[in-house]
Amino acid sequence: MNDGNELFKNNQGLVYYTLKHYYPYLTKDDDAIQTALISLWKASENYREIGFTFSTYAIQSIRRNINRYLKKERKRCENLLYLDSENESTESETYASAIHSEIEDAEFKADYEVFCESLTPEQRVVIKLLLEGYYQIEIVDKLELSRSKVGELVKEIGVKWKTYNSAERHR
Repeated sequence: MNDGNELFKNNQGLVYYTLKHYYPYLTKDDDAIQTALISLWKASENYREIGFTFSTYAIQSIRRNINRYLKKERKRCENLLYLDSENESTESETYASAIHSEIEDAEFKADYEVFCESLTPEQRVVIKLLLEGYYQIEIVDKLELSRSKVGELVKEIGVKWKTYNSAERHR
């Protein structure tokens, strides 16, 4: 057995850790799990010790490929919805609702919707794109904003979320 096979065999838990930590709504999605496992296998085959651990390298590889998977799924859903002439909703509304439908916890869903009401329109767009799996750099390109502006918006969203969560716990 070569080193790549050993790395793959010994680190399969990284797939479940990454999905649970970064994409909790995908933990039961067989296609996402398969995509993550393939990413881990490719990472184990390509890994070379160059100053960072295998787990760091593998998690980034898994995340990158899961984001690609999400983009493909989004396009597939958009194409299916386009064919459905009776569906009157916009592209952004349909994908946002697809994400929301995957969140099984109704309380979280309600909290999220109330929380989003506290955001500025610009922050709502950024959080929507983050939930769709876009990286900040992709959001910079998509919204034609500076990196610092997108970083600032993400930070503001995080501060508002922490404030919102602590206020909810004290009720």
